[in-house]
Amino acid sequence: MRATRLRHVVGTAGLRPLGDFFFRQAVLAGMPAAYVAFWLALFPYRPVEDITTTVFLILLPIFVFIEVIAFVWPMWSFHRVMVRQKRSLVAQADEIARRISTTQAELRNPTNPAQVAELNARLTLDLKLYEEMEDLPTWPLNKQIRRRFAAQNLILVAVPLLGRLDGGKVRGFTEQLLEIFGAG
Repeated sequence: MRATRLRHVVGTAGLRPLGDFFFRQAVLAGMPAAYVAFWLALFPYRPVEDITTTVFLILLPIFVFIEVIAFVWPMWSFHRVMVRQKRSLVAQADEIARRISTTQAELRNPTNPAQVAELNARLTLDLKLYEEMEDLPTWPLNKQIRRRFAAQNLILVAVPLLGRLDGGKVRGFTEQLLEIFGAG
């Protein structure tokens, strides 16, 4: 794999399409979990009479686990490469930090305005490069995708739990959601 670029607009070292692809793959892998979660929210739990509910309560964490694995496992090799690249830049970042310290010390005792301008320009470039090295991502995902994935799984777990607490209100809310999304 080629070295990732130091700076990229979305903070994923240019690998955003890859993260988006794996997110969509996880969404598809999470469909069984979504079905089970909403089924559990719509139909109250009856321990003895309803074996389906018991089976679904067992299947939900399994399906969520499969979804998480479908999301994380394919990206793991990219993550390892990105971590190695970031570690290899540590020596360069240390050298840049020393240059920054030296430049700041030289700025305390300038000899002429031209030297001050040159030192400020060098300091600005070094600070920017150092910051980029420190902020180099180690996953091919941006924050938005990570938040969406976390929220999606939180909803999958929370909906059945909320359905147990107050089935009437949650059931009505769930039915409204299904109508909005055209499934009801």
